[in-house]
Amino acid sequence: MSFTPENYQIAAKAFLVKDGRILVCKESLTENWDLPGGRIGKEEFNTSFDEVLEREIKEELGPGVKYKNNGPVVIFKHKREEITLDDRPTINILIIGFELEYIEGDVELSEEHRGYHWVYPKEALKYLSDGQLDGLKKYIRYVKNGRKKIVY
Repeated sequence: MSFTPENYQIAAKAFLVKDGRILVCKESLTENWDLPGGRIGKEEFNTSFDEVLEREIKEELGPGVKYKNNGPVVIFKHKREEITLDDRPTINILIIGFELEYIEGDVELSEEHRGYHWVYPKEALKYLSDGQLDGLKKYIRYVKNGRKKIVY
């Protein structure tokens, strides 16, 4: 049997937690809900995940949102249609999910999103889909297990 490796893009996503709730954002170009964060750019190969996530949070939620980064807590895979390309190919994304504790600041959404909700993680199960839903389930397991070990 032959083996063909798969290509993946890499992303950093946030479980931004405020009073036990996490932030979910509604994408502007689809009806999908999303976790804040995004993919690593070609020019960011030598950039730390913390810096990539900081850039993404500022881009998507505005510069006023302050948080404490508790580090990576889950790893999950996600397939999505690349809606910004004409032929709309399906891409594979390997996502590292970070837990961020919200400290302060107003959420100012970028053009990427058109709405948001702070929801309890179990409530978020009805918002997220596909690989992000799997990541959320892993995050719930991480919290239930006392936040001791990354879930993948």
